[in-house]
Amino acid sequence: MSVPVVLAFAAGVVSFLSPCIVPMISVYLTLITGMTLEELKAAPGLWARRSIMVNTLLFVLGFALVFTAAGGAAGAVGSLFEQARRPLEILGGVLIVMLGLSMTGLLRVKLPGWLHIPASRMRHRPRGPLGSFAVGLFFAVACSHCIAPTLLSVMAVAGTTGSPEAGALTMLVFSLGLALPYLITAAAIGPVLERLARWKVGMAWVRPGTGVVLVGFGLLMVGGQLTRLTELSSRLLPFDAPLGM
Repeated sequence: MSVPVVLAFAAGVVSFLSPCIVPMISVYLTLITGMTLEELKAAPGLWARRSIMVNTLLFVLGFALVFTAAGGAAGAVGSLFEQARRPLEILGGVLIVMLGLSMTGLLRVKLPGWLHIPASRMRHRPRGPLGSFAVGLFFAVACSHCIAPTLLSVMAVAGTTGSPEAGALTMLVFSLGLALPYLITAAAIGPVLERLARWKVGMAWVRPGTGVVLVGFGLLMVGGQLTRLTELSSRLLPFDAPLGM
């Protein structure tokens, strides 16, 4: 099975558009930069823009490391059950269908309590670059309930890749998809926040729309068509994915 690079990246980008992630963007940016929202929007100078980008890079590095490590662990666990690959794929597909249905509102899925630790716990974070990195780690471990359906779905796929390397790559690509909008926002925070604030109607359709896609993806996994879908998505790339099986 090839690593579903396009699908994982798309899942990361869509995760950023979660209805509870977008309103928290300014909170995280003020946390990691130490600047007020007004200061961030007020066309900061070169030094301030550089500081915003560096701190944002460290923030996304923090959650990318956690997600990538989790993907590697999922792939390693999957490799231990090589003979049960097909049952695991079916189980992962069922999980993804359930998560997709929860996003459409047709099914209520209760997530683990540890996913609901509030961001206010990081109010007294360490200052400077270390603090930004710590916020990224905290986001990945404790504040990912907003992106849980897409996150857990990609984790399920990582577990079926059959190797730690492929699982880690799957989650790394997911992390890059999630990181890209954060970096774009940090580079042009004023215009981006204004556009996102006006896009409330569109965001209302992101969650159920993504849920429908996840249901379809899960059904393909249950039906044993994930390999075919992965090959199709890989054709969209101008290069070959570096890992596969």
